Amino acid sequence: MNRKFVKENKSLVREFLSNLIVKILTGKVSKDIEQKLNSDPKFQQHKANIKRIEKQIIDKVDNIRKNDPDFDKRLKKLQLKYK
Repeated sequence: MNRKFVKENKSLVREFLSNLIVKILTGKVSKDIEQKLNSDPKFQQHKANIKRIEKQIIDKVDNIRKNDPDFDKRLKKLQLKYK
């Protein structure tokens, strides 16, 4: 691939890849791509690792919310802003 093309369109390529990853993780990717990815054992392992890490983060945030009421209040304010 031409280096000039990559250099000029770096943000475009990054945006495309990030959108593709989001679609894969949320399950909104086309069926043929999903079937090819699901047949790959490495992809399955990465997907399982992502889900495990996501669960760990959610558990930690829930634990902090229970133990720190000030953090819980700040988090609720943030959630209202972004909804």
